[in-house]
Formats: sequence, C-alpha cells, structure tokens
Amino acid sequence: MLSSMIKIFNNYSYDLYNNFDDTMINKWKKFEKNSNSTIFQKFFFVNNWNISINKNKNYKLYIIFIYHDDSLIAILPLCIKNFFSIKILQWIGEPFNDYNFPILVNKLLVSNDELNKVIYEIIDINKKDYSLVYLEKQLTHFRGQKNIFDNFKKISSSEKNSVLAMNESFEYFFTNHRFFKSSKYKKTLASINRFKIKYKSNSINHNDFNFKNEVYNFFLTNKSDRINQTGTWNYLKYSKYKDFIHLNLTNHKCLCTAIYIDNKIIAATIGFIDNEIFYYIFPSYDSKWGKISPGLINLYLSFKDFFENKLCNKFDFTIGNEPYKDVWSNESSFLFQSFFVSSIKGFFLVPFLNYRHKYLNSIHFKILKYIYRKIKK
Repeated sequence: MLSSMIKIFNNYSYDLYNNFDDTMINKWKKFEKNSNSTIFQKFFFVNNWNISINKNKNYKLYIIFIYHDDSLIAILPLCIKNFFSIKILQWIGEPFNDYNFPILVNKLLVSNDELNKVIYEIIDINKKDYSLVYLEKQLTHFRGQKNIFDNFKKISSSEKNSVLAMNESFEYFFTNHRFFKSSKYKKTLASINRFKIKYKSNSINHNDFNFKNEVYNFFLTNKSDRINQTGTWNYLKYSKYKDFIHLNLTNHKCLCTAIYIDNKIIAATIGFIDNEIFYYIFPSYDSKWGKISPGLINLYLSFKDFFENKLCNKFDFTIGNEPYKDVWSNESSFLFQSFFVSSIKGFFLVPFLNYRHKYLNSIHFKILKYIYRKIKK
C-alpha cells in the first residue's frame, strides 16, 4: 500500500494500493458483498489479470479505495500504463475488460456530484504520477447506478453494450420474439434433430472443471483459427492471455456451455454469471459445421437453459456491434471515454487516442479488414 487513509474534505478519505496485500484483499472481498460491480471489476477478474497478463509488472497497479465517514463507498481498479514513456492512468483488465464501471456501495448515500468532486481531488493530488487519465469503454449506468465519471471531460463511443433482458416470462419471449417465427428457427430445430445435437453446461455443477477444460481447449483451437481467418489481432498466440482465461475457469462464477455431435464439441461459450446477469464473452465454433450455424444453436439452447431454469434475468452480450446482437437484444447503450489531462504530454496524446479509438471502429477500418480477409482466402 502506498498510503493509508489520506483525508480530503467533508469526511472523505482514500487509500491508494500498488499491490495486493492481505488487508486490501480482505476489504475488497468484504465490500463486494454489499456493492455493485460488473464482472470485469470483480476481485477475481482483476487479480487473475494481475497474476497472468501483468505478471511482468508492465502495468503499475493504482487501486483507489474511497471512504466517507471511514466507511468504504467505492473502489476504482486502475493501473498506470507506459505509452512511449507517457504514463496513462486507465482501467485494469485490458484487453478483456469489455466495459468498465466503478465499484460502488449498494446504498450510496452521497450524491454523484459530490463523489465526482472527491475523485477530481484525488486525481489532482496525485497528478505527478501520470500525464493523462484516460478511461475507456465505460457504461453510463449499471444496475440503476450512474457512472461517477460521467461529469469528466468525455467522448462518446460508437461501441455499444447490448443486453437481452427477460422482462416477461420465457414463454412470452418464446411466443413473441421474431426469431421463433422465422425459417431460421425451423432450420435450427431441424439441425438439432437431424444431427442429434446434445447440449451441456456447468450450471448445476459449477466445479465441473473437466468440462470447463474441454471447452477451454476447444476454444483455443477454434477461436484462434477464426481470428486468423478474419485477419484481426490473435491474442491467443500469447501465453499470458491464455493463462488469464484458464485461471478464470476455476472461479464459481464461470459458466460454460457447449453443443456436441457424436460426443465432439462443435460450438461452445466461456462466460460468467453474477447477480442474475450472464456475460457472454468467449464464444467459438467449429467452422467445419458452419452451414448449420452451430453458434446460433448453442445460443438458443443456452437461452432455454438459463431463462427456463431462472439462472439469470439478463443475457449480456457485452460490447460489439455484430448484427446478431441487435436481433436478440432489447436493451442497448453506447459507451464513452473520460479523460483528465495533467501534463503537456498528456494534452497532446488525447487527440491521438481519440482518433485511434474512432478509426478502429470506423467503416473504413472494417472495409480494410474485409479486403484483407478476401485476399487471404
């Protein structure tokens, strides 16, 4: 820990941690039971990232605990990244934190505006440690709470979060959703019957590590092949990213699904379930079975499993603008970036980071990727 309970104003104080010590870990785990956070800011997710992706300490941990009247009210899991010798304060978890949101106590008795001033003060006090605060892929709201960085200087993003919320019964959903009235649904059922497709998940036995490991190995092979075909960056070439995914299998929140033909997986998903939300994060399928849309079949059978058995009331597709997410989701929101400049270097870096983000999500970049795939074929 760098410091201990630094007082600010109006009975606010904070701790700043540069490593995981026992006191900090115990506080975090206890706080999680009475707080609101996405799966990407859970202790196990952040800790596994630090163990695997940050094992060489390329990022400096910069985790802030905020107190009011000596009671913990918020945790900000941040880190410092060196970008061409420019220090950037950002969310922990890249590249797997699909979106970000502060960890806030369930019953937050202080106003967002006041807490926003506290964070500004903390960032300003410590600005010698970084040139720029750049917080990407943020939700505006999560489970009824507003993002406390919403009042910072910000840039809207073209990336969005899509969710299927089961506001009615599964029977109502099944009767009224357009997919179940389409020819695709009839083909899905026909494929299930014709090829005698079997579905499996670890929803009953969260500790079925043999099944999780089977899904993991399938994912490594088939996702890597798919990434190579699309010409995008293949993170599965690097052991630290594979280690991170594998570490998360051991957590009880990890929920895997798979479909089989003749006892062989043809599509699978590694996801997480928490507070009645399923996070759909690592899907994959065997391209040899592409004609029967195995990913769609696994998705459909997962819906039936999760919603009929009331394992969750939301199916979160996290981020990405893929068309199939628009077909299924009934809630969506665009993400945003926040920034705070604390040096001349940071000032000149902001336009570059904004341009990079917009370009990577632009039509022009997507067209180039499409051309690359065609040439490669």
